[in-house]
Amino acid sequence: MSSSNSTIYKQIQATNVLRHELETLKSGRKVYLQQPGSLVFFKSDKDTALKNCQQNLQSLQRQHEELQNKMDLNLFYNYPSSIVTLSFIYNIASNKTFIVEQMKSFLVHKKDPSHYFKQLLLCTDLLQSCNIING
Repeated sequence: MSSSNSTIYKQIQATNVLRHELETLKSGRKVYLQQPGSLVFFKSDKDTALKNCQQNLQSLQRQHEELQNKMDLNLFYNYPSSIVTLSFIYNIASNKTFIVEQMKSFLVHKKDPSHYFKQLLLCTDLLQSCNIING
């Protein structure tokens, strides 16, 4: 996960906590909200604060999804399509023994099979870490 993606994820977690805290307050309650980008706080209505918090949360979630999608697409551009295809086939197929034999056959016919094998393993790990495979 990239640093900007993890930063947004932490902001989402903090905003979720704030939303939960605001939801537990009684209606009509006054709360202090921080002025964005400063150390100034102002008094506001709980319902207004909750509405702003939910809008902020939705915005952060959209940013997080956009970054995640961008990262997933970049992953595919970093590897040859044959490596990505084999990785998907290996993880999706029910008969993994057959797929392993196909991978061996593919690797034997390459000039540098160890390089392709390392790429395949790295690509598989990256795909799994991005939750593209095994969901």
